[in-house]
Amino acid sequence: VAIFTYALTLKQKHVPEIMSRSGLTRRPIFTPSVGRYAQGILLQIPVHLDMLVGTQTAETIHAALTTHYAGQNVVQVVDLDVAGSLAQVDPEALAAIIIEPVQGEGGFITIPTSFLQKIRETCDKFGIVMIVDEIQSGAGRTGKFLAIEHTGIVPDIVCMAKSIGAGLPISAITGKAEILDAPHLGGIGGTYGGSPVACVGAIEAIKIANSTAFLQRAKTVGEKINSTMNGWKEKYKCIGDVRGAGSMQLVEFVKDRNTKEPDMETAMAVIKDAISNGVILIRAGLFSNCIRLLPPVVITDEQLEEGLKVLENAIAKANG
Repeated sequence: VAIFTYALTLKQKHVPEIMSRSGLTRRPIFTPSVGRYAQGILLQIPVHLDMLVGTQTAETIHAALTTHYAGQNVVQVVDLDVAGSLAQVDPEALAAIIIEPVQGEGGFITIPTSFLQKIRETCDKFGIVMIVDEIQSGAGRTGKFLAIEHTGIVPDIVCMAKSIGAGLPISAITGKAEILDAPHLGGIGGTYGGSPVACVGAIEAIKIANSTAFLQRAKTVGEKINSTMNGWKEKYKCIGDVRGAGSMQLVEFVKDRNTKEPDMETAMAVIKDAISNGVILIRAGLFSNCIRLLPPVVITDEQLEEGLKVLENAIAKANG
């Protein structure tokens, strides 16, 4: 099960063909929150999980996970979503369930603990591997080294990358020994795997990102951004929602707060104006109507305030 919003069409279209050509028959299910940057890692995982869990069928399934802002209570549909997904596949033939605890590309939606707990229980019941994608939400961004730590749930495998290298290109997976030791020596690798420089950089970056001071700073930065943007929500009608976890914060633009119709044009106008004034921003969300903020946790208060001021000025212009 890979939990997706972005790149879902590409993933659903091509993975069955890739799996079929490789002789793979394990069946992944797609639900909405695995980041697209995990795909390279995840495409290798089913091959090696096949050593552990029997026969397969080359098929993919997507089970949508709604957001709270879309007007549905995610917690109330937890059992339905998980049970509905598994109702479409024999759980005994399912290799893994893969989920991003805080959706990145999908719009900074924090997955409810109850949903993750249901997945953990389901995996335990049927011998399915629970894989968590922490490539964007990990490395201390949410106030914990891994976002999944907020829930108390322990996955079988964790995917990491991006910030663990502090700018150096590196990714990693951590997991139970019986899973990670299953492939033969050299069975998982890549062209740039094992760079000594990147590994040394990652070790030092992880030490810092896992420190008490760094994690507290992530919380402080997030609280500052969240409170500031919620203040904007009172002033600018184009802002429909403000949300996030720790220093991962996002503002969502809508054409009407009652209908919650996504406003992609305003989001793009804000980005263009901000860039012209020295602040680089990027869109997110299913409809690309959100702007996500992922500042360096070590940003100074002065730098943060300056950046937020540029963003507010851009929003004020776009709001009319």
